[in-house]
Amino acid sequence: MSSYWPIRCYTCGKVLGHLHSIYTENIDDETVTLKEIMDKMKLVRYCCRRMIMGYVDFESNMSTNTEHIRTDSVEDIRLPCMEKLSIKD
Repeated sequence: MSSYWPIRCYTCGKVLGHLHSIYTENIDDETVTLKEIMDKMKLVRYCCRRMIMGYVDFESNMSTNTEHIRTDSVEDIRLPCMEKLSIKD
């Protein structure tokens, strides 16, 4: 498991960590709805369902192009909010 899957429900404390394999096996199948996946995981409470619906796999959403992130110095970083600041040396 390489992403931040919720271990427990924040509200009721039900253990959810062992359900990751069921979720990953079924989420890519377009014929299965999210409701059916949660029913297969036997999640009845809406607080537990909320934990699963709010899950985002960060590694699959990361960009492979990281050239725009690399900077050599602090002076290379320019944000729109920094233009309003005036720093006197």
